[in-house]
Amino acid sequence: MVTNLIDMKIIDFLNSKKTFNNILEILKQKGLDCKKLPDGFFIAGGSVSNIIISMLHGGEPVINDIDVYIKTTKKDVVVGDSWYPSTYTTEDNMEIMDDSYGRIFVAEGGDRMRVLSHSRDGILNIIEYVYEKVRIKKNDKSEIDVVIEGFDLNCCMSGIDLINEKLVYNKHFVDYLTNKQLKVVNPLAPIQTTIRIYKKIKD
Repeated sequence: MVTNLIDMKIIDFLNSKKTFNNILEILKQKGLDCKKLPDGFFIAGGSVSNIIISMLHGGEPVINDIDVYIKTTKKDVVVGDSWYPSTYTTEDNMEIMDDSYGRIFVAEGGDRMRVLSHSRDGILNIIEYVYEKVRIKKNDKSEIDVVIEGFDLNCCMSGIDLINEKLVYNKHFVDYLTNKQLKVVNPLAPIQTTIRIYKKIKD
């Protein structure tokens, strides 16, 4: 299914309810069963992005897995405090810090998110995370916005918000769809990112 960009702008396409429904249907065909997952989960990363890319530019979407993000219900879990060993600030003023397990993403507005664990269930990659809302600055970004901002490659920066039934994306992803130029946005793990770039080019 190829969308004619002459008739529809990329932004309009991404904001279309029809686009959302088509992506969700493809994910279900690939093995996503929303009824088996807890309320409030969202999907972000390569599975969603690759479907969008195929819809706009043709070809079959490469879906190796579906990243499902689930917010932890554990009451005693926190993101952490000031003991992080390293800090990095992206060009968009998003501060990213590392701890002993996974990266801690600190959005421009102060909100913080950290992955607690991940497990595999068929094609689903279940990612459990903890999130802290910090009202230091005016911030209208959602949790899925913060997760997407932390991805390393521009071609992966999209997801679907099941609660509001819409796609979530940022300017880096729109730039990729427009120019089809792969870029590293967050070069935090050079070796892993290099491997991912190679796989993306190969796919």
